[in-house]
Amino acid sequence: MEEHHNNAVLKWTGDYAVDGCGFIIEMDQVEYKAENENIISEDFKSDVIVNVSLTYEILHEETKITCFDSKNPEYRENIRIISIQKK
Repeated sequence: MEEHHNNAVLKWTGDYAVDGCGFIIEMDQVEYKAENENIISEDFKSDVIVNVSLTYEILHEETKITCFDSKNPEYRENIRIISIQKK
């Protein structure tokens, strides 16, 4: 089911090739991982948090992420981005 969040936060954590986690999306103090984050424009890559308006679907599954040379993986709820716009 499609949902919309007008006050989401998009965090760029760095490229996977250099131990980053790509994009992390935060909504209502919960962090999510987009299974299709490749559709997010390069313009969103920033050292600062970007406020966005987001239309998405919750996939009801978690994805394992290992970033920043961490030995312990973390888990984030998966979402599918339908549309994303800077605020």
